[in-house]
Amino acid sequence: MKNMGKLLKRRWREIIIVLLLVVVGILAGLMAKAQKEAQAYVIASKEGFKLTGTYQSHGTPTKYPGAFEGDTQTSVSFSHPDEKTGTITWQANPQDEKQINGTVEVTQDPNIYILHRDDGGADGKAHLAYSFDMGMPNNQSAGLIYIDFGDGKLRSIDKIANIPMTISSDSETEGSAS
Repeated sequence: MKNMGKLLKRRWREIIIVLLLVVVGILAGLMAKAQKEAQAYVIASKEGFKLTGTYQSHGTPTKYPGAFEGDTQTSVSFSHPDEKTGTITWQANPQDEKQINGTVEVTQDPNIYILHRDDGGADGKAHLAYSFDMGMPNNQSAGLIYIDFGDGKLRSIDKIANIPMTISSDSETEGSAS
């Protein structure tokens, strides 16, 4: 019986030490991941976040009343750069408004873009605050863009996917996503 008590005490110490080592390992892994994400954010702030993808407002009120125009269900997509020309195209589908198409001009700031409209309307601007791949299925991502389509209304729109989703304006395929 006496030996059994010593054996149990030793086992409990070993179990506690192993548990502490596991906790330290988990914390070290979490800290390394957080440091990697912070470093990626700093680099992207300097070199530019990934613009390509789809952004959509959800009609939720802004935290700062009056700072942004109320906007519900506006979607904006930015294409991958064309392999030959490097041209990036964009398409906006503001709720209750006509679809807007155009090209993107890169500025000296890697996260600010000029939006040229194909219809000849006033140029707009986009400021990509941040954009990250969430590593989730269906190409989900996180991001935020502040955008003015050339109408003087600043909108805050969330990134919902890394894949650009556009709507064809052909009469045969009107309303279908591509």
